[in-house]
Amino acid sequence: MMKWISALLCALYVSVSMANCQVYVPAKEFNYAGLVIRFDFYTLFNDKGYKEVTSVGEADYELKLSDEEVIGRYFHQARASYELIDLRSHQSKLSIVNDKRCFTQNCGISDYRSVWVKGYKKILKTFPVCK
Repeated sequence: MMKWISALLCALYVSVSMANCQVYVPAKEFNYAGLVIRFDFYTLFNDKGYKEVTSVGEADYELKLSDEEVIGRYFHQARASYELIDLRSHQSKLSIVNDKRCFTQNCGISDYRSVWVKGYKKILKTFPVCK
């Protein structure tokens, strides 16, 4: 009987501790002129103690991905950003923005790929561990 109670308490502790670590990612891919870059955050979330969920209603955090082409005087820049938002306080817990100068008339998929990869490497180092 004591084993069942301790197993139940352990399961309850795990479920309560995981309840505050659920992340929703609304857009998991970037489409540029028919070419697609897909994102898989399983390794990042698993290593840091988070669980990805399929709806914003069951999430504690939201990881927003955004991109834009910044038009400069001579060259364009590809910009990509990652932002982790705490949905309870609506504050940003982590924000990473990367830029890359595009040496052609417009930015290409390779320019965006390089800013996304650079940002992902930064987010691997700075993503907070869920407690």
